[in-house]
Amino acid sequence: MWIEIIFGIYAIQIICYAVILWIEKRELNSWSCKKVAVLIACRNEERNILSCLQSLDTQDYPKEYFEVWIGDDDSTDNTALVVQNFIKDKANFHYVKITQNLGQLKAKQNVLAQLAHKTDAEILCITDADIITPKTWINTLVRGFESPNVGIVCGTTYILPKGFFNILQSVDWLFYMGIAKANLDIGLPITAVGNNMAVHRAAYRAVGGYENIPFSLTEDYKLFKEILKRTDYTAKWIFSPLNTNITYGISSLYKWLEQRKRWLKGGIELPFFIWLLMLFNVCVEIMMYLSFIKSISLFAALFLGKTLFNTVLFISIFSKLQIWHKDWLWAVPVYTLYQMGLIPILFIYFILPIKVRWKERRY
Repeated sequence: MWIEIIFGIYAIQIICYAVILWIEKRELNSWSCKKVAVLIACRNEERNILSCLQSLDTQDYPKEYFEVWIGDDDSTDNTALVVQNFIKDKANFHYVKITQNLGQLKAKQNVLAQLAHKTDAEILCITDADIITPKTWINTLVRGFESPNVGIVCGTTYILPKGFFNILQSVDWLFYMGIAKANLDIGLPITAVGNNMAVHRAAYRAVGGYENIPFSLTEDYKLFKEILKRTDYTAKWIFSPLNTNITYGISSLYKWLEQRKRWLKGGIELPFFIWLLMLFNVCVEIMMYLSFIKSISLFAALFLGKTLFNTVLFISIFSKLQIWHKDWLWAVPVYTLYQMGLIPILFIYFILPIKVRWKERRY
């Protein structure tokens, strides 16, 4: 009986998320140009950063109102050469070599803190070197600040669905970003997305900037949390194809585990209800294993049911973001197996006493 109860709760949860995403109707208001600075922290990104810079150079936002600051976190490859060659004739693009830490800050948080001091822009848009933005990205994020009480605006990012493992990762990212967006809409904020977010300068200053926030491996969540906790500013998630970014997937299971462990360690301060939700999802996967042991027919019924409810949520996500892809037809049902296999493995890897490796550094 308890298996059916857990499954029923899961089904209700997923359907509620799908409905929340589906019924939202947000018209972006008219806007006036604000000065914008795009901040990019990069380390050893010679393979990806050119595509990122090219996409930013084609933004439909007036060039006289935005600038791009690239902070090179002591790269050991040809990142500097690639960046400098691209921006040599672009007055609104700036390269900064980062060689020292600002106080106790490290890694991406340190780079972003130093870049924020280089500009007086009203809006700080933050993305990563391995991101490709749509030309409407800046324009759409800026429009999210039409209300003076909004301090952070988020967008969605998905992985380029190319290759079996990357296709499943892409579905996974959309699944959890849809959940994060839905939770924010009902007043239960989880996190921002560090490769697709904008922060109002006033909100950033209100918490003293990154240098007055303790170091975290998930600097996006830390800034998001501190602004919502210590100020009266709110957050908004614009769920639209106009500000949906594309990135690249992880090439191996080991690197995937390292990435997810970093996210979990950085998010150790997540609200209790989020950890409760994650624990519940672990219980759902355990339930699937136990149902298989108990009865093949019961497992088949739960598997089909879980896939069906996940599909309802995905249809809502795909429709809102307008990103249909033929490979997702098979990826959505296979995603049920993906969850069963990788969530327990991730749990085991997370509790092992192994340091997090990030950009050739250990934390």
